[in-house]
Amino acid sequence: METVAQLKNYCRENKIRGYSKLKKVELIALIQNHSCFSSFHNDLFSKQKKKREHKIRCCGKFVKESSFNKHLQTKAHQNYKKKADADSTSTKTKKPKKETTSQEDHRDEFSNILRLHHMTIPQLHEFCRTRGITGYSKLRRKADIIAYIENVLFNRHFDFDSDLFSDTQERRLYTLHEVNTAFKSRLKTYDIQNEHNLMLSKDFLNDVSSLVRGLITKHLKVNFQFLCDYEKGKDEVMIEMEKNLKTENGVILESTDLVAYYRSIIQKLLTEMEEFVARGSGWTLAKIKSLEVRINKYNPLRESSYIDLPKVIKAKKAVINVKKENDNECFKWEILPALYPSDNHVDRVSKYKPYENVLSFEGTQ
Repeated sequence: METVAQLKNYCRENKIRGYSKLKKVELIALIQNHSCFSSFHNDLFSKQKKKREHKIRCCGKFVKESSFNKHLQTKAHQNYKKKADADSTSTKTKKPKKETTSQEDHRDEFSNILRLHHMTIPQLHEFCRTRGITGYSKLRRKADIIAYIENVLFNRHFDFDSDLFSDTQERRLYTLHEVNTAFKSRLKTYDIQNEHNLMLSKDFLNDVSSLVRGLITKHLKVNFQFLCDYEKGKDEVMIEMEKNLKTENGVILESTDLVAYYRSIIQKLLTEMEEFVARGSGWTLAKIKSLEVRINKYNPLRESSYIDLPKVIKAKKAVINVKKENDNECFKWEILPALYPSDNHVDRVSKYKPYENVLSFEGTQ
Protein backbone atom coordinates (compact mmCIF):
# COMPACT_ATOMS: atom_id res chain seq x y z
CA MET A 1 0.00 0.00 0.00
CA GLU A 2 1.07 3.51 -0.76
CA THR A 3 1.74 5.84 2.13
CA VAL A 4 0.47 9.43 2.34
CA ALA A 5 4.04 10.66 1.88
CA GLN A 6 4.42 8.63 -1.31
CA LEU A 7 1.11 9.90 -2.67
CA LYS A 8 2.02 13.52 -1.93
CA ASN A 9 5.44 13.04 -3.47
CA TYR A 10 3.78 11.67 -6.60
CA CYS A 11 1.49 14.71 -6.77
CA ARG A 12 4.46 17.00 -6.34
CA GLU A 13 6.45 15.35 -9.14
CA ASN A 14 3.47 15.39 -11.53
CA LYS A 15 2.48 18.96 -10.62
CA ILE A 16 -0.97 18.02 -9.25
CA ARG A 17 -2.31 20.95 -7.22
CA GLY A 18 -4.44 21.00 -4.08
CA TYR A 19 -3.07 17.89 -2.41
CA SER A 20 -1.36 19.33 0.67
CA LYS A 21 -4.37 19.23 3.08
CA LEU A 22 -6.01 16.07 1.75
CA LYS A 23 -6.26 12.74 3.53
CA LYS A 24 -5.16 9.46 2.01
CA VAL A 25 -8.55 8.53 0.49
CA GLU A 26 -8.91 12.03 -0.96
CA LEU A 27 -5.37 11.91 -2.34
CA ILE A 28 -6.09 8.65 -4.16
CA ALA A 29 -9.28 10.12 -5.63
CA LEU A 30 -7.39 13.22 -6.77
CA ILE A 31 -4.73 11.14 -8.47
CA GLN A 32 -7.36 8.89 -10.10
CA ASN A 33 -8.99 11.93 -11.65
CA HIS A 34 -5.66 13.14 -12.97
CA SER A 35 -4.85 12.43 -16.60
CA CYS A 36 -1.65 10.57 -15.76
CA PHE A 37 -3.35 7.97 -13.53
CA SER A 38 -2.88 5.23 -16.11
CA SER A 39 0.85 5.26 -15.50
CA PHE A 40 0.57 5.85 -11.74
CA HIS A 41 1.75 2.48 -10.50
CA ASN A 42 4.41 2.20 -13.17
CA ASP A 43 5.83 5.64 -12.40
CA LEU A 44 5.61 5.49 -8.62
CA PHE A 45 6.61 1.95 -7.85
CA SER A 46 8.51 0.84 -10.93
CA LYS A 47 11.81 -0.82 -10.32
CA GLN A 48 14.89 1.31 -10.71
CA LYS A 49 16.61 1.11 -14.05
CA LYS A 50 19.50 -1.24 -14.09
CA LYS A 51 22.76 0.65 -14.04
CA ARG A 52 25.10 0.20 -16.92
CA GLU A 53 27.39 -2.68 -16.08
CA HIS A 54 31.03 -1.84 -15.44
CA LYS A 55 33.56 -3.35 -17.83
CA ILE A 56 37.09 -4.51 -17.06
CA ARG A 57 39.94 -4.35 -19.53
CA CYS A 58 41.56 -7.73 -20.19
CA CYS A 59 43.39 -9.33 -23.13
CA GLY A 60 43.22 -6.07 -25.08
CA LYS A 61 39.42 -5.76 -24.86
CA PHE A 62 36.66 -4.87 -22.39
CA VAL A 63 34.81 -7.64 -20.52
CA LYS A 64 31.56 -7.21 -18.56
CA GLU A 65 31.94 -7.45 -14.78
CA SER A 66 29.31 -10.21 -14.52
CA SER A 67 31.09 -12.45 -17.02
CA PHE A 68 34.65 -11.64 -15.94
CA ASN A 69 35.24 -14.90 -14.01
CA LYS A 70 33.91 -16.91 -16.95
CA HIS A 71 36.27 -14.99 -19.27
CA LEU A 72 39.26 -16.06 -17.16
CA GLN A 73 38.47 -19.70 -18.00
CA THR A 74 38.19 -19.19 -21.77
CA LYS A 75 40.73 -20.49 -24.26
CA ALA A 76 41.34 -17.01 -25.65
CA HIS A 77 42.42 -15.75 -22.23
CA GLN A 78 44.64 -18.77 -21.57
CA ASN A 79 46.35 -18.34 -24.97
CA TYR A 80 46.84 -14.63 -24.31
CA LYS A 81 48.43 -15.39 -20.94
CA LYS A 82 50.65 -18.12 -22.41
CA LYS A 83 51.93 -15.71 -25.05
CA ALA A 84 52.69 -13.10 -22.38
CA ASP A 85 54.50 -15.73 -20.28
CA ALA A 86 56.51 -16.88 -23.31
CA ASP A 87 57.65 -13.31 -24.02
CA SER A 88 58.79 -12.85 -20.43
CA THR A 89 60.70 -16.18 -20.29
CA SER A 90 62.53 -15.45 -23.55
CA THR A 91 64.56 -12.75 -21.76
CA LYS A 92 67.44 -13.44 -19.36
CA THR A 93 66.44 -15.24 -16.18
CA LYS A 94 66.52 -13.30 -12.93
CA LYS A 95 65.76 -14.09 -9.33
CA PRO A 96 62.53 -16.10 -9.19
CA LYS A 97 59.52 -14.22 -7.95
CA LYS A 98 56.56 -15.68 -6.15
CA GLU A 99 54.33 -17.19 -8.82
CA THR A 100 50.69 -16.25 -9.01
CA THR A 101 48.03 -17.60 -11.29
CA SER A 102 46.54 -15.42 -14.00
CA GLN A 103 43.18 -15.58 -12.25
CA GLU A 104 44.67 -14.19 -9.01
CA ASP A 105 46.45 -11.42 -10.93
CA HIS A 106 43.25 -10.37 -12.66
CA ARG A 107 41.27 -10.50 -9.43
CA ASP A 108 43.78 -8.11 -7.84
CA GLU A 109 43.25 -5.64 -10.67
CA PHE A 110 39.48 -6.17 -10.52
CA SER A 111 39.31 -5.42 -6.78
CA ASN A 112 41.47 -2.29 -7.15
CA ILE A 113 39.34 -0.84 -9.94
CA LEU A 114 36.11 -1.82 -8.19
CA ARG A 115 37.25 0.07 -5.08
CA LEU A 116 36.74 3.36 -6.93
CA HIS A 117 33.04 2.64 -7.42
CA HIS A 118 32.47 2.42 -3.66
CA MET A 119 33.98 5.87 -3.02
CA THR A 120 32.03 9.11 -2.70
CA ILE A 121 32.88 12.12 -4.88
CA PRO A 122 34.90 13.83 -2.06
CA GLN A 123 36.81 10.57 -1.54
CA LEU A 124 37.55 10.39 -5.28
CA HIS A 125 38.82 13.99 -5.17
CA GLU A 126 41.07 13.10 -2.23
CA PHE A 127 42.27 10.02 -4.14
CA CYS A 128 43.27 12.28 -7.05
CA ARG A 129 45.02 14.80 -4.81
CA THR A 130 47.11 12.18 -3.00
CA ARG A 131 48.29 10.69 -6.31
CA GLY A 132 48.97 13.95 -8.12
CA ILE A 133 46.13 13.54 -10.63
CA THR A 134 45.03 16.89 -12.07
CA GLY A 135 42.14 17.96 -14.29
CA TYR A 136 39.38 16.26 -12.29
CA SER A 137 37.87 19.38 -10.69
CA LYS A 138 35.71 20.26 -13.71
CA LEU A 139 34.02 16.85 -13.72
CA ARG A 140 30.71 16.78 -11.82
CA ARG A 141 29.38 13.25 -12.29
CA LYS A 142 30.88 10.39 -10.29
CA ALA A 143 31.01 8.13 -13.36
CA ASP A 144 33.03 10.73 -15.31
CA ILE A 145 35.51 11.12 -12.43
CA ILE A 146 36.00 7.34 -12.16
CA ALA A 147 36.48 6.98 -15.92
CA TYR A 148 39.02 9.81 -15.87
CA ILE A 149 40.96 8.27 -12.94
CA GLU A 150 41.06 4.86 -14.64
CA ASN A 151 42.49 6.43 -17.81
CA VAL A 152 45.14 8.38 -15.90
CA LEU A 153 46.16 5.34 -13.86
CA PHE A 154 46.34 3.31 -17.04
CA ASN A 155 49.04 5.70 -18.36
CA ARG A 156 50.94 6.32 -15.13
CA HIS A 157 52.93 4.39 -12.56
CA PHE A 158 50.96 4.59 -9.33
CA ASP A 159 50.86 2.00 -6.58
CA PHE A 160 47.18 1.54 -7.44
CA ASP A 161 47.72 -0.39 -10.67
CA SER A 162 51.37 -0.37 -11.62
CA ASP A 163 53.24 -3.62 -12.14
CA LEU A 164 50.12 -5.74 -11.59
CA PHE A 165 51.10 -8.07 -14.40
CA SER A 166 54.78 -7.23 -14.91
CA ASP A 167 57.61 -9.59 -14.17
CA THR A 168 61.12 -8.25 -13.69
CA GLN A 169 61.69 -6.40 -16.94
CA GLU A 170 64.64 -6.77 -19.27
CA ARG A 171 65.67 -4.05 -21.67
CA ARG A 172 63.42 -4.14 -24.72
CA LEU A 173 64.91 -3.47 -28.15
CA TYR A 174 63.22 -1.40 -30.87
CA THR A 175 63.86 -0.93 -34.58
CA LEU A 176 64.36 2.53 -36.07
CA HIS A 177 62.65 3.11 -39.45
CA GLU A 178 63.47 6.08 -41.68
CA VAL A 179 60.38 7.59 -43.30
CA ASN A 180 60.35 9.47 -46.60
CA THR A 181 59.03 13.02 -46.32
CA ALA A 182 57.94 15.64 -48.83
CA PHE A 183 58.92 18.63 -46.68
CA LYS A 184 61.97 20.51 -48.01
CA SER A 185 62.84 21.92 -44.58
CA ARG A 186 62.95 18.44 -43.04
CA LEU A 187 66.21 16.50 -42.97
CA LYS A 188 65.02 13.17 -41.60
CA THR A 189 61.92 11.53 -40.15
CA TYR A 190 62.26 8.40 -38.03
CA ASP A 191 59.48 6.09 -36.88
CA ILE A 192 59.68 3.83 -33.78
CA GLN A 193 56.90 1.24 -33.68
CA ASN A 194 55.50 -0.20 -30.44
CA GLU A 195 56.84 -3.68 -31.29
CA HIS A 196 56.27 -5.06 -27.78
CA ASN A 197 52.61 -3.94 -27.63
CA LEU A 198 53.07 -1.97 -24.41
CA MET A 199 49.88 -0.46 -23.01
CA LEU A 200 51.47 2.16 -20.74
CA SER A 201 52.52 5.31 -22.60
CA LYS A 202 55.17 6.14 -20.03
CA ASP A 203 56.77 2.68 -20.38
CA PHE A 204 57.01 2.97 -24.16
CA LEU A 205 58.38 6.54 -24.15
CA ASN A 206 60.98 5.64 -21.51
CA ASP A 207 61.98 2.48 -23.40
CA VAL A 208 62.88 4.43 -26.56
CA SER A 209 64.62 7.32 -24.75
CA SER A 210 68.18 6.16 -25.51
CA LEU A 211 67.22 5.59 -29.15
CA VAL A 212 65.75 9.09 -29.43
CA ARG A 213 68.69 10.78 -27.70
CA GLY A 214 71.03 9.12 -30.20
CA LEU A 215 69.22 10.92 -33.03
CA ILE A 216 69.23 14.44 -31.60
CA THR A 217 72.84 14.98 -30.51
CA LYS A 218 73.70 17.52 -33.23
CA HIS A 219 72.64 21.11 -33.89
CA LEU A 220 69.07 20.83 -35.18
CA LYS A 221 65.39 21.44 -34.56
CA VAL A 222 63.23 18.50 -33.61
CA ASN A 223 59.58 17.74 -32.90
CA PHE A 224 57.71 14.57 -31.99
CA GLN A 225 54.44 12.91 -33.01
CA PHE A 226 52.95 10.26 -30.72
CA LEU A 227 50.38 8.07 -32.48
CA CYS A 228 47.71 6.23 -30.42
CA ASP A 229 44.33 4.56 -30.92
CA TYR A 230 41.42 5.48 -28.64
CA GLU A 231 38.07 3.75 -28.26
CA LYS A 232 34.75 4.24 -26.51
CA GLY A 233 31.58 2.21 -26.11
CA LYS A 234 28.31 3.47 -27.53
CA ASP A 235 25.18 1.30 -27.44
CA GLU A 236 27.31 -1.83 -26.87
CA VAL A 237 29.40 -0.95 -29.97
CA MET A 238 33.08 0.03 -29.70
CA ILE A 239 34.10 3.08 -31.75
CA GLU A 240 37.80 3.59 -32.56
CA MET A 241 39.70 6.78 -33.36
CA GLU A 242 43.34 7.51 -34.21
CA LYS A 243 44.87 10.40 -32.26
CA ASN A 244 48.10 12.26 -33.11
CA LEU A 245 49.79 14.03 -30.19
CA LYS A 246 52.36 16.55 -31.42
CA THR A 247 55.01 18.78 -29.86
CA GLU A 248 56.42 22.07 -31.06
CA ASN A 249 59.87 22.38 -32.63
CA GLY A 250 62.68 22.49 -30.08
CA VAL A 251 66.24 23.63 -30.78
CA ILE A 252 69.00 21.21 -29.72
CA LEU A 253 72.35 22.87 -28.93
CA GLU A 254 75.62 21.56 -27.53
CA SER A 255 74.60 22.90 -24.14
CA THR A 256 71.21 21.14 -24.19
CA ASP A 257 70.68 18.52 -21.49
CA LEU A 258 69.20 15.75 -23.64
CA VAL A 259 67.95 13.72 -20.68
CA ALA A 260 66.07 16.69 -19.21
CA TYR A 261 64.82 17.75 -22.65
CA TYR A 262 63.37 14.33 -23.50
CA ARG A 263 61.88 14.06 -20.01
CA SER A 264 60.01 17.33 -20.66
CA ILE A 265 58.76 15.92 -23.99
CA ILE A 266 57.38 12.84 -22.20
CA GLN A 267 55.63 15.04 -19.65
CA LYS A 268 54.05 17.21 -22.37
CA LEU A 269 52.73 14.17 -24.25
CA LEU A 270 51.33 12.52 -21.10
CA THR A 271 49.71 15.80 -20.02
CA GLU A 272 48.10 16.20 -23.45
CA MET A 273 46.72 12.65 -23.19
CA GLU A 274 45.26 13.38 -19.75
CA GLU A 275 43.66 16.62 -20.97
CA PHE A 276 42.14 14.81 -23.96
CA VAL A 277 40.50 12.24 -21.67
CA ALA A 278 39.46 14.94 -19.16
CA ARG A 279 37.15 16.59 -21.69
CA GLY A 280 34.52 13.99 -20.78
CA SER A 281 34.30 12.50 -24.26
CA GLY A 282 34.45 8.92 -22.95
CA TRP A 283 37.51 7.93 -25.01
CA THR A 284 39.95 5.44 -23.48
CA LEU A 285 43.40 4.43 -24.70
CA ALA A 286 43.20 1.22 -26.75
CA LYS A 287 46.63 0.95 -28.38
CA ILE A 288 49.99 2.72 -28.53
CA LYS A 289 51.17 2.64 -32.16
CA SER A 290 54.42 4.58 -32.62
CA LEU A 291 56.59 7.60 -31.88
CA GLU A 292 57.77 9.71 -34.81
CA VAL A 293 60.94 11.83 -34.48
CA ARG A 294 61.03 14.69 -37.00
CA ILE A 295 64.39 16.35 -37.50
CA ASN A 296 64.29 19.73 -39.28
CA LYS A 297 66.87 22.12 -40.69
CA TYR A 298 68.25 24.62 -38.23
CA ASN A 299 69.92 27.79 -39.53
CA PRO A 300 71.17 29.80 -36.54
CA LEU A 301 71.48 33.54 -37.04
CA ARG A 302 74.87 34.70 -38.20
CA GLU A 303 76.85 36.97 -35.92
CA SER A 304 74.88 40.19 -35.92
CA SER A 305 74.04 43.15 -33.73
CA TYR A 306 70.31 42.83 -34.41
CA ILE A 307 68.14 41.38 -31.66
CA ASP A 308 64.40 41.08 -32.19
CA LEU A 309 62.14 42.79 -29.65
CA PRO A 310 59.85 40.83 -27.32
CA LYS A 311 56.24 40.62 -28.55
CA VAL A 312 54.96 42.74 -25.65
CA ILE A 313 57.19 45.70 -26.55
CA LYS A 314 56.73 45.22 -30.31
CA ALA A 315 52.92 45.34 -29.91
CA LYS A 316 53.10 48.82 -28.33
CA LYS A 317 54.76 50.21 -31.52
CA ALA A 318 56.67 52.69 -29.37
CA VAL A 319 60.19 51.47 -30.23
CA ILE A 320 61.93 51.50 -33.62
CA ASN A 321 64.19 48.48 -33.95
CA VAL A 322 66.21 48.77 -37.16
CA LYS A 323 67.27 45.50 -38.78
CA LYS A 324 70.93 46.35 -38.78
CA GLU A 325 73.66 44.90 -40.95
CA ASN A 326 76.61 42.99 -39.49
CA ASP A 327 78.52 46.21 -38.89
CA ASN A 328 78.27 46.58 -35.09
CA GLU A 329 77.11 50.19 -35.49
CA CYS A 330 74.10 49.96 -33.21
CA PHE A 331 74.41 53.53 -31.94
CA LYS A 332 74.34 55.03 -35.44
CA TRP A 333 71.26 53.11 -36.57
CA GLU A 334 69.37 54.06 -33.40
CA ILE A 335 70.21 57.80 -33.56
CA LEU A 336 69.41 58.35 -37.26
CA PRO A 337 65.75 57.18 -37.05
CA ALA A 338 65.20 59.70 -34.24
CA LEU A 339 66.72 62.58 -36.23
CA TYR A 340 65.39 61.60 -39.67
CA PRO A 341 62.14 59.68 -39.15
CA SER A 342 60.71 57.71 -42.07
CA ASP A 343 57.05 57.62 -43.07
CA ASN A 344 57.04 53.87 -43.77
CA HIS A 345 59.20 50.76 -43.26
CA VAL A 346 60.88 52.38 -40.28
CA ASP A 347 62.84 49.19 -39.49
CA ARG A 348 64.79 49.16 -42.78
CA VAL A 349 68.40 50.37 -42.86
CA SER A 350 67.95 51.64 -46.42
CA LYS A 351 65.65 54.43 -45.14
CA TYR A 352 68.55 55.96 -43.19
CA LYS A 353 71.51 55.27 -45.51
CA PRO A 354 71.30 58.76 -47.11
CA TYR A 355 71.97 60.33 -43.69
CA GLU A 356 74.74 58.07 -42.38
CA ASN A 357 77.50 60.58 -43.26
CA VAL A 358 75.69 63.69 -42.04
CA LEU A 359 76.95 63.09 -38.50
CA SER A 360 80.38 61.90 -37.39
CA PHE A 361 80.26 58.59 -35.54
CA GLU A 362 84.01 58.18 -35.08
CA GLY A 363 84.91 56.69 -31.72
CA THR A 364 81.46 55.15 -31.22
CA GLN A 365 80.45 51.52 -31.39
